[in-house]
Amino acid sequence: MKTQETIGLNLVATVSVGLLTSLLLLFCAGSNKVPTFIAVVPLALSALAAFIQYKFVMTPWQSNLAELVSKAQTLQEAASTPPPVPA
Repeated sequence: MKTQETIGLNLVATVSVGLLTSLLLLFCAGSNKVPTFIAVVPLALSALAAFIQYKFVMTPWQSNLAELVSKAQTLQEAASTPPPVPA
């Protein structure tokens, strides 16, 4: 699996866990055990965590990858150029 796909799955998992936790807390809130505004906190925290992961992990990784691809293409072009013919 590619690293980009792994990071994307991690973001989805982070938000999914927050959503499931919030739903469980809301289910308990129906029986007046947990206030509704507290039940939404895990979802908000997981969304914040996913945003931070995207902003500080995924975005820099993508720019580094683009730079590496550019360098690899330059090296490939240099390798495919025939050597100069001696005069």
